[in-house]
Amino acid sequence: MIANFRELGGIPVEGGRVIKKGLFYRSAMLDRATDDELRELGRLGIKVAFDFRELDEARGERPYEIMGVEHRNIPASYENDTLLKSQKSVKLSLLFKKITWRDVKETYERFPIDNKAYKALMASLVKDETPIILHCTAGKDRAGIGITLVLLLLGASYDEIVKEYMRSTEAQAFTESVIGEKIPKIFHRYAFRHFHAFFTVYQELLDTTLNKIIETYGDYDTYFEKEYGITPTIRAELIERYTEKAN
Repeated sequence: MIANFRELGGIPVEGGRVIKKGLFYRSAMLDRATDDELRELGRLGIKVAFDFRELDEARGERPYEIMGVEHRNIPASYENDTLLKSQKSVKLSLLFKKITWRDVKETYERFPIDNKAYKALMASLVKDETPIILHCTAGKDRAGIGITLVLLLLGASYDEIVKEYMRSTEAQAFTESVIGEKIPKIFHRYAFRHFHAFFTVYQELLDTTLNKIIETYGDYDTYFEKEYGITPTIRAELIERYTEKAN
């Protein structure tokens, strides 16, 4: 099973253009995919899989070897002790350490600033290493913000970015199933209520990331130049490379 899977091709960007198809894919973790599903992914020509999970979340090279892609496991670290520990392993002891809305918002504030995972992603785009796939565990937070940055870079509107981000609501059932495997069934109802802020998709969280970028840098051009060395000239070249005129 490959949850929360889709591509960015066809999403409108500024200037009457759309993102080219077959370049940018996203998903939840690939560990549960069957060999046949992974071989089907491999036929998409994907070159690099960006895995934004912590190193001890990853479960080996099987998916990437079957797909025939380069696996880059570069954590998009949460840097929030409560949230990070819960993401790594939902244990009974953690059921009594509730994840708060503030924990999640702090995570989304930290995502876009000095993040080595997204620096590697942007460097890959400059080098033209596409097609690529981005994933984490559920594919909604760490991968979701990675996709948001790609869309920002290529000139997608706020409404289009929100629309794409909110499609990850389908990941909630998948996340619940992952958590459910790690704790006794008797605790499921309590855990799902307790961790609700962790695995639900909210537009407000996306806004938290975008607002942090503007608060820190004033505009997106400055953000991409200061964080990633992508000048307005380079950004224009990337837009030309990865988008095309809409039909």
